[in-house]
Amino acid sequence: MINAQYLPKPDLTNHENPIEMAFTEKIKAPQPPQQDKQNQFLTKEECHEEVMNWLSLHLPQLQKDDAVRYCDCLIQDGFDSVDMLGDVMEEDLPFMKKAHKRNLIQRMKKSNKAKE
Repeated sequence: MINAQYLPKPDLTNHENPIEMAFTEKIKAPQPPQQDKQNQFLTKEECHEEVMNWLSLHLPQLQKDDAVRYCDCLIQDGFDSVDMLGDVMEEDLPFMKKAHKRNLIQRMKKSNKAKE
């Protein structure tokens, strides 16, 4: 037999009757996040983060100074989102060191083949 004195007491501060409380509380289904139509564009910080993440994915051993410079150049040329970076071609990368450029192009080709 259970001794009622050791059971936790229900919180009745907002409801008078615990049975009524069980039936009146609404269970809310998770709602999808609402898109803010006024803020549908990326901020400068979001662009910078996306491009840096893309660079670190494709050139993981890149030095920080090179990554920052490449990121700034890519954003300045309009490659400011992952979607836009998907269209990068070798001739878009004159600011890159030769080895970095070759490695990036090879990795992008492999990535595109994997998607097909």
